[in-house]
Amino acid sequence: MTFYSNNSTKSKLLKCCANIYFNKQCINREITSKYAKVKVANTSPASQTTAKKAQLIRIKDEIKFLYKKKEKLNQKLYETHLQAAKECGNTWHTIYSFIQDTLDREAQRKYKTMYNKIHKLTQTQAKESRNHTQFYPRVKNETTVTFSKEEMELLNKGLKYNLGHKRKSRISNLALEAENAIMSLPTSEQDGIRYQVTQNIQKLYAQQREKQAYPSWNVTHERKVINQIRRKLITEKAMITKADKGNTVIIVYSNDYNKKVNNFITDSNFLLITNDITDKLQKEIRNAIRESTNLIPKEKRWQFVNLNPSIPNIRRLIKIHKAEAPIRPIVNWENSPAYKVAKMLTNKLHIYAPLPYTYNIKNASQFINDLQEIPYDLNLRLASLDITNMYTNIPTSALLATIKEICQNNYVKKEIEADIIRLSRAVINQNYFRFLGKTFAQNDGLTMGAPTSSIFSEIYLQSLENQEIHQLLNKHNIKRILQIRRRHPYCL
Repeated sequence: MTFYSNNSTKSKLLKCCANIYFNKQCINREITSKYAKVKVANTSPASQTTAKKAQLIRIKDEIKFLYKKKEKLNQKLYETHLQAAKECGNTWHTIYSFIQDTLDREAQRKYKTMYNKIHKLTQTQAKESRNHTQFYPRVKNETTVTFSKEEMELLNKGLKYNLGHKRKSRISNLALEAENAIMSLPTSEQDGIRYQVTQNIQKLYAQQREKQAYPSWNVTHERKVINQIRRKLITEKAMITKADKGNTVIIVYSNDYNKKVNNFITDSNFLLITNDITDKLQKEIRNAIRESTNLIPKEKRWQFVNLNPSIPNIRRLIKIHKAEAPIRPIVNWENSPAYKVAKMLTNKLHIYAPLPYTYNIKNASQFINDLQEIPYDLNLRLASLDITNMYTNIPTSALLATIKEICQNNYVKKEIEADIIRLSRAVINQNYFRFLGKTFAQNDGLTMGAPTSSIFSEIYLQSLENQEIHQLLNKHNIKRILQIRRRHPYCL
C-alpha cells in the first residue's frame, strides 16, 4: 500500500539527513571517516597534505550527493503523503502518528550510533596527530646570513612547496608539450583530442588573465619574499640544498659545499681526466651490444643505444646526521652511454643470477623476533655496522668472478654467461663524472649512479657473507649473528 512506501521514503530521508549532519561534523572537527580515507605509500609532508585535501574533497562531494538525494526523497515523500491521505481517508492521521513515533525511535538509535562514531574518530585521530615526531629540523642554516620571520616561514615550507607565482610562458609550453604528445597518437584520434586540449588551454588563458587583473596578495607577497632570499644568497655567495635525510633545507656557503665534494674526490683517489672520453666509451658499449647476440637480438640493438650521450654530472646531499656532515654523492647517469644497457642488465641479473638472501633480515617483524630470543639486560648494546663509500670500494675483478660463479651454479648457458660478463665489464668501465667543469674517473669500484650498482654490490656482499659467515656458523654451531657487546657497568 501507499503508506508503506511513505514509511520507507521517510526512513530513507531521515538517514540521509543524519548522514549530512555526520559529514558536516567530520569537516568541522577535522576528522575523516573510513569511507573517505586515502592511503598513500609515501609519508612525506607533501604526500600527507595531498591525501588530506583529497579526503576533504571526497567528504564534500558526498555532502553534495546527499543533498541531491534529499531533494528527490522530499519530492517522493510529498507525492506518497498525498496519495496515502487520499487512500486512507480519516484513518490517515492515526497511521501517520504511528509512523512518526516509530521513526523517532529509529532516529534516536541512528544519532546515538553516529555520536559514538564521531567521538571514537575524534579520539583516535587526535591521538595520531599528537604522536607526530620530527627527527630533523626543517631548515638548517650553516652560514651567518640572517633571515626574517617571513623568509623563514617560506623556507620552512620546504623545497617541494609550489609557489603561487607561475611563469607567463607556462601555458605556451604546456600547449607545445600537448601537441607533441598528440602527434604520437593514431591519426583518427588526433583531431578529437586536439579539440579537447584547445578548450582546456583557453580556460587556462582566461584564468591567467583574471589573475593578472586581480593578483592575489599571497602570490605577490611570496614572490617578493623569494626575491629577498635570492638576493641575500647571491650577496653572501651561499646556496640552498637538500639534506640526505628528512627533507631538511640546508643553507650553506658555496665554497664550503664545493670543498666537501673536493675532499670526497681526494679521499677516493679519483683521477682527473683532461679530455672527454664519452665517444670512446660509446664505441665500447656499442661493440659490447653488437657482440652480445644472445641477450640482445640484432633487431633490438637500437633500443639500448643512447644516441646523444654526455658526461654524467655529480650532485651531492649533505649528511647532517653524521659527524662533520660528509656528502652523499649522486651521479645523474640517465644521459650516459651505457644507461639503457645497465637497466636491461639489471633485469637479466635478477633472472640468471638470483640471490639467496640467506643472512638478510626480511622485515622489521623478523628483526623483532630475533631480538626477543636474546636475554636482555641494561649492559647490552646493539651495534650497527656500515660501509663507507660502498660502491667505490667494491673490487670489480672479484665481482665479475662472483657473477660468473653464480651463473655456473644456476646452469646458465655459456653463451649467455659470456654476454652477461661482457656487458657487466662494459658498464663498470664507464665510471666517470663531471664536477665544476672537470672530469674525473674512478680507479676501481662500481659506478656511482648506474642502475646496476645496487645489484652488483648485493651480489658481491652476499657472496662474501655466504663464505665468511657460513664458515663461522659451521665452526661454532651458531644459528644467528647479531652484533651485541656487553658494556661494563662503570663505563659510559
